[in-house]
Amino acid sequence: MELIDRLTQLIRMERIYLNDFKYKGTRFSELIILLPNSAKMHITEARPLVSMALSDHPEYHFRIFYIQEIKRSLQSGSLVFYTICRDENLIYQSDCYHTELSNDLDAKAVLKKAKRNFKLEWKKVSDFKKGFQFYLEEDNYPLAAFMLHQVIELSYRTAELLIMGREKISHAVRSHQRLMYRYVPELGVIFNPDDEEEMSLLTLLDEAYRSVRYELIYLINRNQLLEILSKADLMEKEIAALHKLVITQFKARMQAKEVFQ
Repeated sequence: MELIDRLTQLIRMERIYLNDFKYKGTRFSELIILLPNSAKMHITEARPLVSMALSDHPEYHFRIFYIQEIKRSLQSGSLVFYTICRDENLIYQSDCYHTELSNDLDAKAVLKKAKRNFKLEWKKVSDFKKGFQFYLEEDNYPLAAFMLHQVIELSYRTAELLIMGREKISHAVRSHQRLMYRYVPELGVIFNPDDEEEMSLLTLLDEAYRSVRYELIYLINRNQLLEILSKADLMEKEIAALHKLVITQFKARMQAKEVFQ
């Protein structure tokens, strides 16, 4: 494959997996590129080179990881990478590296860990939501806004782990929403990008995190908080449905491959 040859000339890679992503009406092909642990090139250096190689192939998205990251994710119970990183999806394997990824894992064990992880992550969301209600009743609106920011940020991070296998390291809700639009459009328009008032609320929400962290003056009113809370409630419903669908699809895939009996 000419594309693979071009990539391997630019970057020292250990493996490439092809992920045919499907969620409701969203479909695209994604290359999961794994760099060896000994790679001298950093991911931030590799990314523009891959973008250049794929410039004539707009049908492909891509993500890059160190192989050890994927191994840790698998050990922690990643349904996403357990599904993707399988022999049938492998389109390139270097002759120089042979890192074992999931030879000692089985689908039931991974699923059990994944359910446990989701429960733990969602408890964090619930705890911050309780904090929001507490500060709202105390009329401490800046701290209520901070708690609400954490509710929505952690909700996005939970969704990212569910659908992408990895969370984005960012405290900007705007950044999480933009990222999720590619994968789950419903979560990419929680704050409508075409609505100036809703985007102002999103800006206000992101400012809540910075104001508490850096002790800045911050103003928000009760009605604005309640409007943002309605967004958090909508996210909760979307992510509950997403979690249910991910579990159902994982079981169906594994049963089809006769590895989940």
